[in-house]
Amino acid sequence: SVTVPATIKYNNKKYKVTSIKEKAFKGRTKLKNIELNGSNIRSVGDDAFKGIKKNAQITIIAKNKKQYNKVVKLIKESETGKVKYAYKKK
Repeated sequence: SVTVPATIKYNNKKYKVTSIKEKAFKGRTKLKNIELNGSNIRSVGDDAFKGIKKNAQITIIAKNKKQYNKVVKLIKESETGKVKYAYKKK
């Protein structure tokens, strides 16, 4: 399992997580659960989730369905493969 938070802290400074880098999780064949806080996500790089476990679940935490759908679209455009999506209200 992997959790991608809305923000991270580095050197006592808080940064928004706004993108998932290309090939970030590519080839992680045992990865079957990803929880992604979609609050600040603006882009998902090519093949970011390609090759993760077939039928893995990506749970997107979002304030509403519109935000959730936007993040799902970004992930699908990155050529993810066959995964399940779930909505979790923030």
